[in-house]
Amino acid sequence: MALWGLREVHNEGLVYYDFKMENILLTGFDNENAPSDDESVPLMLYAKLADLGSVMAPSRGEVTSIAYRSPEVYFNKPWTSAIDIWAWGIACFHLLQARINFSSHGVYDCIIKDGMLEQKANAVRTVQCHDFNVRSNEYFQNCNCSICDKVNVDLGDERWTDRLVAQGGSGV
Repeated sequence: MALWGLREVHNEGLVYYDFKMENILLTGFDNENAPSDDESVPLMLYAKLADLGSVMAPSRGEVTSIAYRSPEVYFNKPWTSAIDIWAWGIACFHLLQARINFSSHGVYDCIIKDGMLEQKANAVRTVQCHDFNVRSNEYFQNCNCSICDKVNVDLGDERWTDRLVAQGGSGV
């Protein structure tokens, strides 16, 4: 249902800019008829988008939350509705991780817990450059990726998709 909300925003030629787990509200819980231990009552849950104050025309800048920013944001490319779809994918990744290990960090949470905002953004930019091989993507050929070489983040050979599979996420 959150995708339906994004579709409505995108159909108006706008971009949501702040899609993240914290901005997805769930409603439809039936606290009056909570199931007992021996029965299961199906719920009809609805997802709604919150914080619509960040909805605007496509642009450039750094409005989105650090962990949900797409490569377009980090490498100063024009923004389209694709940045919302990227953020939706990050949210899906968080849900897959929670299904496997609810106490695990989100995809980039472990590298952005300390430091100034710019340091955190540079760390995520560097990991995206590595995880998604941004330098080899034709769309990003004219981007300045040199900042990625200057940030001290232990990347190893593993990518975040490898980590999800290693945690048992291949069957989800």
